[in-house]
Amino acid sequence: MPHTHHLFHRGAGFALALLIAAPMTATTASAAPAAPVGVEACAQQNGVYVVVTGEETTATPAPTIGVCVTAPSSGTDALNSAGVSITRDSTGMICALNNYPNPCPATFDGKYWQYYQASATDAENGTWTYATTGSDDSQPQAGWVEGWCYGEQCTPVLPSVDTTATPTTTAASGPFWTIVALGVIVVVLVIAAIVVVRRRRR
Repeated sequence: MPHTHHLFHRGAGFALALLIAAPMTATTASAAPAAPVGVEACAQQNGVYVVVTGEETTATPAPTIGVCVTAPSSGTDALNSAGVSITRDSTGMICALNNYPNPCPATFDGKYWQYYQASATDAENGTWTYATTGSDDSQPQAGWVEGWCYGEQCTPVLPSVDTTATPTTTAASGPFWTIVALGVIVVVLVIAAIVVVRRRRR
């Protein structure tokens, strides 16, 4: 019987340690990574929201991207900070963003990357102002939006689905309940072992 008593306390103690550690593990796993911000949040943080809208054709669709950047020194710097690749033609003009179009047009066909600026509110309302200077020389205003679109006549379009909204924190239920289940299994096994030992000693 002393052996059985000792076995019970060891198993119970191990199961209790698992159950105590489970909430700590769940708390650590539930920490969500920092997320990009949307247009309004970007403006509130005095950032500059960069929007790039490709030509909307069924043959070669180009998705709209929206990224908040901090204190860009120019429109070109804003594109670079947003992770947008820039391709220039032989004259130094921007002919492609994010490799669109690919290749750059060899001759002008009326379509080009058009550069706009707007306040956050105007951008959300679809009101844009054509930039009066090139992106190399422009000075983006904090809280405003830098917009680009490709076509003959176009205006930038904000992402239809705001994937940059702050996400809600999701509890990491998987690791928590896995550890709880392991603790329960250990307790059951200990109890079963005690029953077997007692029956053998009768």
